[in-house]
Amino acid sequence: AQDIAFRLAPKLNAIGRWDDASLAVELLTTSDPQRAQTLVEHFVALNEECRQLTQQVLQEASQQVESLDLARERAIVLAGSGWNPGVLGIAAARLAEQYGCPTVLIAKDERTGRGYGSGRSIPGVNLVEAIEAVRPLLLGGGGHPMAAGIQVDLSCLAAVQLALRRELAARVGPDRQARALAVEIVIDWERLASQGRDGVAELDEVYRQLQLLQPFGHGNPNPVVALMNVRRGSVRLRASQNGRHLKFELGSRALWFWEAGEELERWQACQALDIALQLEAEQPWQGKVLAVRPSGDWQAPTVSAPSLRIQDYRQRPLPDSLQEVFRYDGQALPLEQDFLPSAKTALLLARWPWLPANLAQLLQQVQPQTLILAASGHHWKRLPHQIARLQELGRTGQWDPHVLAATTGLPWQWLAELEGPEQIPTRLLGRIQESQAFHRWLDEASPTQIAQLCQRLLRPDPLPAVVSPK
Repeated sequence: AQDIAFRLAPKLNAIGRWDDASLAVELLTTSDPQRAQTLVEHFVALNEECRQLTQQVLQEASQQVESLDLARERAIVLAGSGWNPGVLGIAAARLAEQYGCPTVLIAKDERTGRGYGSGRSIPGVNLVEAIEAVRPLLLGGGGHPMAAGIQVDLSCLAAVQLALRRELAARVGPDRQARALAVEIVIDWERLASQGRDGVAELDEVYRQLQLLQPFGHGNPNPVVALMNVRRGSVRLRASQNGRHLKFELGSRALWFWEAGEELERWQACQALDIALQLEAEQPWQGKVLAVRPSGDWQAPTVSAPSLRIQDYRQRPLPDSLQEVFRYDGQALPLEQDFLPSAKTALLLARWPWLPANLAQLLQQVQPQTLILAASGHHWKRLPHQIARLQELGRTGQWDPHVLAATTGLPWQWLAELEGPEQIPTRLLGRIQESQAFHRWLDEASPTQIAQLCQRLLRPDPLPAVVSPK
């Protein structure tokens, strides 16, 4: 997924900016190896030209940004001569990410007396709304909340810049510009070292587990990992050969902080650092640093969960001696009100819960000291019949989730999410595929792995750690 998004797609995209986009279709469909090679070389050359033009715009725009008070203005609206309109969107996206401000860049064309602009926004700031507010000053403009384009008459360029910057700034709250990164995984580097554990090996395991969640992208972002209390002796800092980027070396692993080479001395002076990053698929993996800050008084939160014993009867019959257990065989949650968890300390799973969230709810209600595994996966062989029955009932207008659940054996909550039988192939089958994967895991996982999952589901969630962006 990363190769497609960051290596192949930009080269295919470049052809639409500089040449005929149909060449991309030809490259993907041709059966002539020589023609394909010729097209590849053409694409690579155009992509390199695009990269150089983008860098030119970024350098000139960054010089203008240095004269701005972004803490007060909260938005970037810049114009320049000699900028290629085809790369403004890429450059605007980089600046918006770097400075945390909505950004609009305008290429001045003195020959036509017009300016052609492209903008990129930040979450929560609607570019189109800002453009509509200044439309009387524009020759044209439109797009969607996160990306848009405009045309201006150069005679009123200054007025457009001022008005658009004010409209965008009014939509940027202080909390948005100074927003924190949501961190999903926290590793206390100093604690690992004090326990004699290899931090790089821990990251290797985190990376291996995260690959099971691929592909990452919009709607499934790559989780952010925070390395807390990384002492100076544990990490080596150096700038890249051209001085533009910063490299954090953790043993044999490299963490790259792009466009931050000028901060080398600043971070070298710190005794310990907190580093927020994403693990990226390379050979071996490498880290993309998102933010760095000096370490403070942070300590790993102490969370505990009740101890849980596992009895595994998945491959053998249950003994007759089992007493005082709560037997779960697929009944709906929540449980009956008169059930007292303290009276029964064992939970017997005669059927697997549909999804991890259902297992979590069951564990939280029963609070078992012993978990007895005696289930096998749902009888998915009946699934085609269940789907056919659903479609038949939908055609007759009988779309009551409780009736459908009683008829098919599927959870009524899943059916309540559907607006009608036409959503069965998408939303319902998606839920079923999730459940099938969860049941396969429960069938194959070791008792230790299941115990670890249940421990996480039983304990209260600690507050998410955050690392402020640079």
